[in-house]
Amino acid sequence: MSAEVTIESVSKSFNGFQALQGIDLEILTGELHVLLGPSGCGKTTLLRMIAGFEFPTSGQVARGDRPITGPGADRALVFQEGTHFAWRTVIRNIEFGLEVQGLPKDERMDVAQKYVDLVGLREFETYYPSQISGGMKQKMVLASVLANDPAMLLMDEPFGALDAQTRTYMQQELLRIWKETQKTVVFVTHSIREALLLGSRISLFKTKPGEIVRVFDLDRDLRTPNVDRDSGDSRLVDLEAEIYKMMRQDEF
Repeated sequence: MSAEVTIESVSKSFNGFQALQGIDLEILTGELHVLLGPSGCGKTTLLRMIAGFEFPTSGQVARGDRPITGPGADRALVFQEGTHFAWRTVIRNIEFGLEVQGLPKDERMDVAQKYVDLVGLREFETYYPSQISGGMKQKMVLASVLANDPAMLLMDEPFGALDAQTRTYMQQELLRIWKETQKTVVFVTHSIREALLLGSRISLFKTKPGEIVRVFDLDRDLRTPNVDRDSGDSRLVDLEAEIYKMMRQDEF
């Protein structure tokens, strides 16, 4: 599997604070790669570098053979509080990026409907964001992003504001959509269980400064691909305990 993004010797400081130090990592094409660590470890800063909204103090972040020098349509960033327009219906929100691109109305309606169906919002097309649940809003945001056909989805704690039941459901939905679209996904979380259920691989960060202490190949370690994992599997439970113990150490 080739590298979608290559991160080489990346460090980042803010006003004398060392947020990241010596990050070397490859994000593989088509994987769901989780950046896991406590608050303040720099995982969101690294995600924003991949998106092109932040830049290293030293080192390089590249997509393919080209350094990332700014945001691009090939990379879409999804936040915890997904961006939407309250005055536009679900399908009109999903159409928005296509409208900006100048796609004809009939064509953008067809594309928007495709992603309405993909995320499971059929029959809610004419609803406004205030009329649907938090999980549905995140589905709408995800459909809006996917409609623009980026190569990569960069997701910053996208389910953090949801209740436990909805969060579990959205995790399953993300895995289904990831499998269907075959997009490269980089997903930030501080939840060990979420990382273990979603990730093809996990990069585990520590703080002060932010460094990657270990990369877990979950497909190999758990012997089960993410789309088929069970939260009660003994290997997953054991690995969760191991990572939790690591994160309890003083250097975290």
